[in-house]
Amino acid sequence: LLAGTPLPMALGAAAPPVLVWRCRHPHGLFSMFSLALGHALTCEQNGWALVVDWSGQDLLYRGPPGEPNLWSAFFRQPAELSVPGDVLRSALSQGHYLETEKHEA
Repeated sequence: LLAGTPLPMALGAAAPPVLVWRCRHPHGLFSMFSLALGHALTCEQNGWALVVDWSGQDLLYRGPPGEPNLWSAFFRQPAELSVPGDVLRSALSQGHYLETEKHEA
Protein backbone atom coordinates (compact mmCIF):
# COMPACT_ATOMS: atom_id res chain seq x y z
CA LEU A 1 0.00 0.00 0.00
CA LEU A 2 1.40 3.38 -0.97
CA ALA A 3 0.77 6.51 1.05
CA GLY A 4 -2.48 8.00 -0.09
CA THR A 5 -3.84 4.77 -1.56
CA PRO A 6 -7.34 4.36 -0.14
CA LEU A 7 -8.57 1.11 1.36
CA PRO A 8 -11.79 -0.24 -0.12
CA MET A 9 -14.87 0.35 2.04
CA ALA A 10 -18.51 -0.51 1.80
CA LEU A 11 -20.82 1.65 -0.33
CA GLY A 12 -17.98 2.86 -2.53
CA ALA A 13 -16.43 5.13 0.10
CA ALA A 14 -12.67 4.96 0.56
CA ALA A 15 -10.94 4.51 3.90
CA PRO A 16 -7.88 6.63 4.66
CA PRO A 17 -4.42 5.04 4.62
CA VAL A 18 -3.70 3.20 7.88
CA LEU A 19 -0.50 3.96 9.80
CA VAL A 20 0.63 1.54 12.53
CA TRP A 21 2.86 3.00 15.23
CA ARG A 22 4.64 0.21 17.09
CA CYS A 23 6.23 1.69 20.18
CA ARG A 24 9.59 -0.06 20.49
CA HIS A 25 11.45 1.88 23.18
CA PRO A 26 10.94 1.32 26.92
CA HIS A 27 9.32 4.67 27.75
CA GLY A 28 7.16 5.31 30.80
CA LEU A 29 3.41 5.02 30.34
CA PHE A 30 2.77 8.76 30.14
CA SER A 31 5.62 9.25 27.66
CA MET A 32 4.15 6.52 25.48
CA PHE A 33 0.73 8.20 25.71
CA SER A 34 2.22 11.58 24.78
CA LEU A 35 3.99 10.02 21.78
CA ALA A 36 0.74 8.35 20.71
CA LEU A 37 -1.07 11.70 20.86
CA GLY A 38 1.66 13.24 18.69
CA HIS A 39 1.24 10.46 16.12
CA ALA A 40 -2.55 10.89 16.27
CA LEU A 41 -2.22 14.61 15.56
CA THR A 42 0.13 14.01 12.63
CA CYS A 43 -2.20 11.37 11.21
CA GLU A 44 -5.21 13.66 11.59
CA GLN A 45 -3.36 16.45 9.77
CA ASN A 46 -2.41 14.09 6.91
CA GLY A 47 -5.72 12.24 6.56
CA TRP A 48 -4.35 8.92 7.84
CA ALA A 49 -5.93 6.48 10.29
CA LEU A 50 -3.69 5.57 13.25
CA VAL A 51 -3.33 2.19 14.96
CA VAL A 52 -1.27 2.25 18.17
CA ASP A 53 0.63 -0.94 19.03
CA TRP A 54 2.00 -1.18 22.55
CA SER A 55 2.80 -4.90 22.47
CA GLY A 56 6.57 -4.75 21.93
CA GLN A 57 8.70 -7.12 23.99
CA ASP A 58 11.08 -4.32 25.01
CA LEU A 59 8.35 -2.16 26.55
CA LEU A 60 8.12 -1.75 30.32
CA TYR A 61 4.41 -2.58 30.38
CA ARG A 62 2.32 -5.48 29.09
CA GLY A 63 -1.34 -5.82 28.33
CA PRO A 64 -3.51 -8.11 30.45
CA PRO A 65 -3.94 -11.80 29.56
CA GLY A 66 -5.68 -12.09 26.21
CA GLU A 67 -4.79 -8.53 25.13
CA PRO A 68 -1.08 -8.13 24.39
CA ASN A 69 -1.55 -4.58 23.07
CA LEU A 70 -1.68 -2.41 26.17
CA TRP A 71 -3.19 0.49 24.19
CA SER A 72 -6.19 -1.65 23.25
CA ALA A 73 -6.62 -2.67 26.89
CA PHE A 74 -7.16 1.00 27.82
CA PHE A 75 -8.46 2.72 24.67
CA ARG A 76 -10.09 2.22 21.30
CA GLN A 77 -7.82 2.60 18.31
CA PRO A 78 -7.83 6.11 16.81
CA ALA A 79 -8.35 4.52 13.37
CA GLU A 80 -11.77 3.33 14.54
CA LEU A 81 -12.97 6.94 14.32
CA SER A 82 -12.68 6.92 10.53
CA VAL A 83 -12.53 3.24 9.48
CA PRO A 84 -15.21 0.63 10.27
CA GLY A 85 -13.89 -2.17 12.49
CA ASP A 86 -14.30 -4.93 9.89
CA VAL A 87 -12.48 -2.89 7.24
CA LEU A 88 -9.69 -2.05 9.70
CA ARG A 89 -9.25 -5.69 10.78
CA SER A 90 -9.17 -6.78 7.14
CA ALA A 91 -6.57 -4.13 6.24
CA LEU A 92 -4.35 -5.14 9.15
CA SER A 93 -4.63 -8.87 8.50
CA GLN A 94 -3.84 -8.37 4.79
CA GLY A 95 -0.88 -6.06 5.42
CA HIS A 96 -2.57 -2.98 3.90
CA TYR A 97 -0.92 -0.45 6.18
CA LEU A 98 2.20 1.65 6.65
CA GLU A 99 4.47 1.46 9.68
CA THR A 100 6.31 4.32 11.37
CA GLU A 101 9.56 2.34 11.16
CA LYS A 102 9.47 2.73 7.40
CA HIS A 103 7.62 6.03 7.10
CA GLU A 104 7.72 9.23 9.09
CA ALA A 105 4.65 9.99 11.13
